[in-house]
Amino acid sequence: MPDDAGGEIKPNRHPSESWDPGPQAYRLPHEIPAFAGTTTRPKRSTRMSGPSATGLLCRLPSRGGRTANVQLAFRGRPPEGCAPLGGFGVGVKGFGDAPTDLRLAAKLANSADMIPGWPDLKNAVRRKIARRTWIPILLSRSNDIGKYPHVGWRSSFEGVHSLVIHRSLSEKFGSYGWSNDYHHAPWASRQTYKPFDEYWESDESDSRLGFRLVSRQSLPDRDQVYHLHHDFIFALNLAYETGSWVRPCENYIEVAREIRDSQDRICGIEAKAEFLADYLSARNSILRISSFSSQQAVLRISDIPQEFQELEEEFEGGRLAIRRMDLDQTGDMAGAGVAVFRVARTDVDPEEDVPELGPETNENTSSESWSFTRGEAVAARLMADYWRDEIFEANNGSIRVRGDEVPSNVTFIVDASGQRMSADQLDNEDVGKWLWFKPDIIASLAERRGAELNWYSRFTGGISTPSDPAVHFGINSSGLVTVYANDVARLPEWERRLWGGYNVAPEGKVCAELLMSQVEVRPAETQSPEKWLPIVLDQVRDAWRQQFGTELFRKHDKYLEILSRCHRFRALNLDGLYALAKDVARISADLIDEKAVVAASKFPPKENLRSLKALQHAISELHDPDVVHQIFGPLFATYDLRLQDAHLPKSEIASRFKILDIDPNAPTIFGGEHLLYNVVTSFDAIRIILEQAP
Repeated sequence: MPDDAGGEIKPNRHPSESWDPGPQAYRLPHEIPAFAGTTTRPKRSTRMSGPSATGLLCRLPSRGGRTANVQLAFRGRPPEGCAPLGGFGVGVKGFGDAPTDLRLAAKLANSADMIPGWPDLKNAVRRKIARRTWIPILLSRSNDIGKYPHVGWRSSFEGVHSLVIHRSLSEKFGSYGWSNDYHHAPWASRQTYKPFDEYWESDESDSRLGFRLVSRQSLPDRDQVYHLHHDFIFALNLAYETGSWVRPCENYIEVAREIRDSQDRICGIEAKAEFLADYLSARNSILRISSFSSQQAVLRISDIPQEFQELEEEFEGGRLAIRRMDLDQTGDMAGAGVAVFRVARTDVDPEEDVPELGPETNENTSSESWSFTRGEAVAARLMADYWRDEIFEANNGSIRVRGDEVPSNVTFIVDASGQRMSADQLDNEDVGKWLWFKPDIIASLAERRGAELNWYSRFTGGISTPSDPAVHFGINSSGLVTVYANDVARLPEWERRLWGGYNVAPEGKVCAELLMSQVEVRPAETQSPEKWLPIVLDQVRDAWRQQFGTELFRKHDKYLEILSRCHRFRALNLDGLYALAKDVARISADLIDEKAVVAASKFPPKENLRSLKALQHAISELHDPDVVHQIFGPLFATYDLRLQDAHLPKSEIASRFKILDIDPNAPTIFGGEHLLYNVVTSFDAIRIILEQAP
């Protein structure tokens, strides 16, 4: 391969010699200017396969006074960082500062650089499936670019199939490989029946080797259907949702998912390694993985270097085969000889209405044969195939399926000095401690799917996830959440980690109402505004209907969703407080039917009134207008706070805070509670007026 200075890198063999499986060294002629004055010494490479793999290490001067080390390697395993091609590879260190001649030599290290249009195989070879975060259990994905046999056509295929094998049968898994993925269907004879998901050493054998975790069903009228094994689904308690299997008891984490190809067709299923390992450990099994990847391309013959050679050898724990086939204009093998033999029947009359074939004889058959040679080569098809068998093992126990005890990594601050105790230590009823948390923990949990936030008193409540009972919490005078330590320590590890992220040193006392419930066994008789907000709105709706026979509030498709967000933990800062005001207004003032309100008034207003103004006018006809004005004050203040995006003057914000009894210097979580409390109080007063009106 000529370099820019006229030198040439030549294989150390005679052109008439054939390539043999032994190492083939390369020499660098000292006539190449870039290598003038260099020193060379033999080096036994630790990165090459075979006991006799020897290379030539060259140290070359480079710019900046540094040296560039070049190792010219041979057939066999190339140095790390090199792609195999034609039985050789080149490893380069210090390549960025190497002379031009050296850079040209280094092109051999990357087949994609050496042959335009030829795919890079390094990723497919080096990224072992068993080390991935997501393990493909069954996969058959292909992709074509361009039109065959035109130059530029490229095709790729990635296939994986696997088998769950009990450890006691591990010595037999060597009989299972890529070629053993038979049609996924049951096998039956008069003596035995073998289910579709089981793999036997042979159809007639009574020795069951393992089972398929994913099976593929072929149907005549649609794409192939992939099925995840029901035992895996039940063992991990999974639910299927739009292409994924999630685990509701673990925050709906995605455990398995369908794989789609470039045309959005399902082509396989993969599972998350952590959960797959848990399942396999519970079964005392391993997962035998067999994979096959193929890359093909049609290239111009002139783009393929003369040094290119076919090969087939062991590489990176698998088997690599690189082949070349010259193509004629039809895409078939150029220069190939083709023989054709034709046999026909002569005893059928096409004019007969119902023709019938009789027994075949020499008299009623005719035959002919001919041969031809396909056209000359116009392009070349390069093919690289790689097979590998791997084992995915589980060594970390099974905390989900089998319930193994695994030491917790979560610790909590338990006193003002910062002393910590592990979750395992606190998971003991005899350890009577409380923990302090930022209020953000409740907001974080409440936003999670399936979570439920309930209120027991004005400052205590419970937060639960789908799989676990509610954690009883209280809000202390500093705005922090306090919880009995054992209630958090008994949670699953993933929830412990979540709570641990919001744990803080004690500040302020334990919530008084929480102690009344957990220590004095005398629960507080106070009520939270969050609990009463939906109740009061329903009562106002019923009282209005009873009084006027119409509906006060319009329906909203997302009413319950918005209502679930109306709690004080939204108000973790001022922006959260304004967002809370906005949602409260959306389920109250914004839903008022102005036409129904105006129609119910004995003295309709002269101007068009909107929402709260119209309701205030109607209620003022039933009660003292001055009192009604005071009742509606918190509702108008809340509505104005929702418009904070319009940049209300600070003086106006301060006046709204005063109406809502919000202390700007106190934690905003208390401001959220006061906002809700005053809104509930106002609507309850409106209910009383409606119910007492004649």
